[in-house]
Amino acid sequence: MRNPSNIYTALIGSEAESIQGGPRCQALHAAGSGSPTGRIPGPTFIQFHWYDKFAIEEPFPWAPYAELGLDKPCLIGEVATASTEHTAEEYLQAACAGGYQGLLLWSYRAGDEFSSFARARAGLARWCASPGC
Repeated sequence: MRNPSNIYTALIGSEAESIQGGPRCQALHAAGSGSPTGRIPGPTFIQFHWYDKFAIEEPFPWAPYAELGLDKPCLIGEVATASTEHTAEEYLQAACAGGYQGLLLWSYRAGDEFSSFARARAGLARWCASPGC
């Protein structure tokens, strides 16, 4: 079993280098707990996935982060880049305007019905190059 303090996860794909990113698009690196015992002391952030099928119960754009009453930072951990009524740019803008700490687009490599990085790429580049929300 691996010691969690030695596990590093980079949340960036090789494609990110080809996007002409602005000040908001920088590599995000998440490190293990750093605890000498290897124990992770609970979550450091909260994330959720959102797909169009959830719109009846949780409409888009999402409720603002400040209204959720959470005690940890929250990011939207997965949204579709295909088979969706919304663009990557709309998702990014909603996450930013709602006060969320980030958003991850699904998926660069999955190749399933919810993945189309090619569809998301131009909107992602525009959003990254624009200042503020």
